[in-house]
Amino acid sequence: MKIDFLNIFKPATYKKGIFFMIDDERYLIAYFGRQSDYYLEKYKAYHQGDRTTFNIGPFLAGVFWFLYRKLYKQLIIVMIAIIVLGFIEVLLYDLFDIGDDTQNVFDFLLTWVFGGILGFLGNRLYFEQADKKINRILSETSDEDERIRNLTRAGGVSWTPFVLLGLLIVAFLVLNNTDF
Repeated sequence: MKIDFLNIFKPATYKKGIFFMIDDERYLIAYFGRQSDYYLEKYKAYHQGDRTTFNIGPFLAGVFWFLYRKLYKQLIIVMIAIIVLGFIEVLLYDLFDIGDDTQNVFDFLLTWVFGGILGFLGNRLYFEQADKKINRILSETSDEDERIRNLTRAGGVSWTPFVLLGLLIVAFLVLNNTDF
């Protein structure tokens, strides 16, 4: 699968084909899965021009919300941004000989600022991905049952990454003979 990093944050109408707001709520409900009422309301507002919604999920859970909502491409970009900003932060601390107390305050503030940015970007990124995936699935088949099945599978939420992460942590602890 090819990831188009340059266009990942562009509106759904930008990429191949013409993507439009999904009018049929059953497709959106199938795609959104859990909390579809919340996402339907925000989705409609987003497509009516209210693009400044705030989602508490990515604000509090950060990158884990991206995993939960299957926003894998966007997660990669967020993780790269976190790593790059972390390197820049360490370089600035060393360059200006910033003390531990100041670093702790700065880290605390950056955590809240970055959480706020994710909170404001979360729904936008999710809806743009929803538009792309729903339109792609609708163009691939005309069978309604297959459409709903494919939308449910493509969207919704996933606990699989968390289970895998938990297993990796347990394996790491066991392999390193660390007491629980």
